[in-house]
Amino acid sequence: MSSNLKPYADLKAKVRDYQAKDGKTKGIYVKVGTLFASPHLSHMFINIEALPVGKDWDGTVSVFKREDVVDNAEDIEL
Repeated sequence: MSSNLKPYADLKAKVRDYQAKDGKTKGIYVKVGTLFASPHLSHMFINIEALPVGKDWDGTVSVFKREDVVDNAEDIEL
């Protein structure tokens, strides 16, 4: 892994649903890895640490930007 790549987002898998006190159905997520990115998001690297094996896991992984990330890519056009 290149030294200019920093943790950018957490990779999480939804392992089951639950009923919240307000009656809404919500999901329980577990962290399965980390997405590392260069300062301008031109290079990314994924580190998978674990994968759920339960019958309720549908095989998808969601990306959640970390709150401690300083966004250097505001001027990038996608």
